[in-house]
Amino acid sequence: MDLKIATAEDRQKWDDLIAASDGGTLFHTLKWLECLETHTTKKLFGQSYPGVLIPLVAREGTVIVALLPLFLYVCPGIRLVKSGCASDDTLYLGPVFMESGSLKPSKLQVRTIHLQKALDNYIKNELKAHFITIRFSPCNTDARPFIWDGYTVELAHTYIHNLEKGTDAVWLGFNAGARRDILKAQKSGLSVVQGGIEDAEFIYDTLAARNRANSSRAFVLDIVRTFFPNNCSVFIAKRNEKRLSGIIVLNYGNCAYGWIGFPKMEGDRLLVNELLMWEIIKWAHSKGYHTLENLGADDITTFPFKRKFNPKLQPYFTVTGASFLFRSYLYLKRLISPPRYELEEDKGGE
Repeated sequence: MDLKIATAEDRQKWDDLIAASDGGTLFHTLKWLECLETHTTKKLFGQSYPGVLIPLVAREGTVIVALLPLFLYVCPGIRLVKSGCASDDTLYLGPVFMESGSLKPSKLQVRTIHLQKALDNYIKNELKAHFITIRFSPCNTDARPFIWDGYTVELAHTYIHNLEKGTDAVWLGFNAGARRDILKAQKSGLSVVQGGIEDAEFIYDTLAARNRANSSRAFVLDIVRTFFPNNCSVFIAKRNEKRLSGIIVLNYGNCAYGWIGFPKMEGDRLLVNELLMWEIIKWAHSKGYHTLENLGADDITTFPFKRKFNPKLQPYFTVTGASFLFRSYLYLKRLISPPRYELEEDKGGE
């Protein structure tokens, strides 16, 4: 398998290849990747370093068999490679295989092994990276080639609402308390409407004020402007024309994604976010999407809110590889500043 940076001709057909694949997402499209390249940075030792997009194309002979977008961050003495990162709200990327749905399982497994070998060689010899992390999309479930080659594999999760059986089935799956809260919110005069760019600004600023924003304001608004309205919708919950909460929803193929939103309303018992969740489920079904994905299932602080809608837990995985020097740095970093998790009281959102 030959792995090289996409040519100008490859870039012209990149998005069409992603759309024709079984595992491509909006995150994999060139428009998304170019927006991300404009804004993404990696902070190391108190300094920020920009990321450079490396769109890789894998071929067997002259046939394109996979696409794999990477970002390279060159820091003094350290070179980092990432593909997908929660900190920039591009939750996962990883490789996209062409015709994966029609391949025999054994053929796809062999192709995954060949891609892993080619990628490992490219990272070491071309990019000369000290650290790599790839967050695979849920469509890729075979982590074995990376395990066999010494990478560390960590499990992650996302939430999936299956809409194919209709909204009545989804409604009946909600916890009884969630159904009661939604009906109460409807009777209280709350409404949910579709908004625009200025409403996306409100959502981001509200989250940022509560220290719940991951990526930069510039990136989020750039994404909204780039994909609105074809692949991006903004929903706002109001009462008496006052904006209370909202969410930015992405869509691609048969799937809609609850991307950024549901700011928690401190001291507010109007149950805004419960109603907001129900309204975007109904909207996604009305548009013909098969699933609504509620991103961010690994955040324990949002578990009390998201679990009440009874979504299916969908696993995916992250692989990491690091030199001895960088493994030592990560170990010391965890000792100095270990991650902390706290389950907050359920108040209707994030």
